[in-house]
Amino acid sequence: MLTEEGKEQCRLLARFFKVFKEAYPPPSVIYSSSDTRALQTACILSYEIFGDDRRPVISMPELHEMRHGEWENTPHKKVPELYPELYRLWMEDPIKVKFPGGESTIEARQRTIMAWRKLLRETDDDIIVIGHVVTNTFILADVQCTENLRTIRQDNACLNVIEEENCKLKVVLLNSTLHLTAPLIQILSQAQ
Repeated sequence: MLTEEGKEQCRLLARFFKVFKEAYPPPSVIYSSSDTRALQTACILSYEIFGDDRRPVISMPELHEMRHGEWENTPHKKVPELYPELYRLWMEDPIKVKFPGGESTIEARQRTIMAWRKLLRETDDDIIVIGHVVTNTFILADVQCTENLRTIRQDNACLNVIEEENCKLKVVLLNSTLHLTAPLIQILSQAQ
C-alpha cells in the first residue's frame, strides 16, 4: 500500500504531466506491475491526469518487483547482518545473485525485458510503465546496453523518459524527481 507521502508524490507527478503536456504527451495506456503499490500509482496517475476520461491501466505480472525470497519481509537494515555475503554480492555484482527462495537477477531481468520488449512491439503510442527500482533499472540498462546495474539510480516516484527515434531507443530523462522539489511543487500546486 502506498503511504500518504507516496500518494502525494503520484499527484505531483500527474500535475507535472498536465503542466508539461507539450513536452510529455499524455499516454494512451498505462502499464503497471501487478504489485498493489504500483497499481495504486497507476490508478492515481490515470485519474489525476485524465479525470473521468481515465486511460486504461493494464496490470502486468511480468513487471513485478524482483522476488527476493527470504529477504522479502526482512527489514532493510537487518539484511547485511543476516546475509552478509549475499548482501555484499548484491551491492557489488548484482547480476550474479540468486536469492534464497526467490529469483536470480538473471531470471528477473529476463522476465522484465521480455515484457518491456513485448510492449514496444505492441504499441506505437505514448505509454507509461509503472515499475519498481529493480525492474526500472533492468529496462534502462537494456536501453543503454549496459550490464552494470549499479550505474543507474532510481528514486521513489521518479520519472524516466525513453524515446524511440528511427527505430532506436534512447533515454532522454533519467531519475527525474524535479516534480518533488519545493519550487516546482509550488508551481504544480497552483496549476490544479
